[in-house]
Amino acid sequence: MTPGAPAEPEYALDYSLKCACSSGKTAVWVDCELVEALSAENARTLLDYHHRLEGEHKKLVVVHASEEIQQELLHWRLVPGLCFVPTLFDAAWQSGLRMVA
Repeated sequence: MTPGAPAEPEYALDYSLKCACSSGKTAVWVDCELVEALSAENARTLLDYHHRLEGEHKKLVVVHASEEIQQELLHWRLVPGLCFVPTLFDAAWQSGLRMVA
């Protein structure tokens, strides 16, 4: 996740998102490729950071999320603007990065 992450796994997502948000980038990518399900706490954390980033005119991009994870996030609250993409290339595109072939 990130260097110096906390030892307690329940704080790892929050810590990683906090680090990513302070990076100065215009988007934060969350890769869910290895995630089978989200706990209610992790869903709340992602949505809280989504709203925080929106307030800063930045974007949270959720990559490789299964249909179940997408539904969990969308069902939790009405979340306009939450961005789901199937690949890291699409995440770069959504973030305004243009890849050179």
